[in-house]
Amino acid sequence: PDKAGQATSLPAVFLFATEDGTIVGWNPGIDPTGRFDGPNGASTHAVIAMDHSGNNFTNPDPGQQTGAVYKGLAVATSSTPIIPADADSTALLYVSNFRAGVVEVYDAKFNRVTALPAGAFRDPRLPAHYAPFNVQALGGKIYVSYARQNATGHDDVAGPHRGFVDVFNPDGNPGLPNGKVRLISRGPLDSPWGLAIAPQAFAGLGPPHNDPVLLVGNFGNGFINAFDATTGTPLGQLKDPDGEPIQIDGLWTLKFGNGGSGGAANTLYFTAGPFGESHGLFGSLNTAAPGSPEGPAEAQWVRANVEVVQLDLQQLIDDSSSGASAATIRQDVQTLDADSQKLSGVERAFAQDTLADAGR
Repeated sequence: PDKAGQATSLPAVFLFATEDGTIVGWNPGIDPTGRFDGPNGASTHAVIAMDHSGNNFTNPDPGQQTGAVYKGLAVATSSTPIIPADADSTALLYVSNFRAGVVEVYDAKFNRVTALPAGAFRDPRLPAHYAPFNVQALGGKIYVSYARQNATGHDDVAGPHRGFVDVFNPDGNPGLPNGKVRLISRGPLDSPWGLAIAPQAFAGLGPPHNDPVLLVGNFGNGFINAFDATTGTPLGQLKDPDGEPIQIDGLWTLKFGNGGSGGAANTLYFTAGPFGESHGLFGSLNTAAPGSPEGPAEAQWVRANVEVVQLDLQQLIDDSSSGASAATIRQDVQTLDADSQKLSGVERAFAQDTLADAGR
């Protein structure tokens, strides 16, 4: 209902794809609870627009779950229907269903689009056990990244050379010349998820290159790789002022600002889920002259790792004092050990970079 308690329908300001198999929309003027208890009386509750969760909520065993697992979504708009047979297809929602291994397409009324061309959003060369990991609308095309599925189809299996990127037209037909869809195969990809087209002559790339440039962020190893968006030719990795590849733990979204409220046009914004997606990170990358000090980012990363180790230690203390099972204590110790080793490496790298910046 709206604030007057009347049933109403408003467009979503934000759309969320969930791994539970739902598509959720939020508008500050609609609150299914009727409370409107957010800032300035805004709603703090989203509304489920589509529910394809199946038994995901009722069966705790991922191996027996059959519902959708949505990993990414994109929206494409057009002044005329993208799918001629669907009058509501002037705006289409594309969702990557990782478990089912398909890109699902919905129209402006959240109806499944069935009048797609034969073979739409299909890659006949895709190896078995690879599925759509993310989908993005970029430059009038639909880019789909693929990662290897685990046994339950719920999560990816990261590793070197595990990934592909395809390009389609908004109607699902091949988006590359000669009826091809494959832009990037394996190479430096490692569970690729973040996708962004760099602004013209993006200063973050050193070697001469042709525009447009596609940046691909690896969820698996956290590196950001650049490719010629037309040919798929690798252009290297984004690097810090010391010439070392930038690596962001649990890297998710890559997006350039829009020059307005969405941020600076030549700034690359990112989100990530470090420490096994148990934490959240939002940041930005800007160009800097070679050899420039890294600034506060490295020190902040050290502090973040210190805090995680402290939380691990506190968890171990709490579980020990509460009489937790041996299996729980063992897991706490393993987590503390792994995060402590990671902290040691981060501290070592920070110390070396600090000395290098000081010219010592």
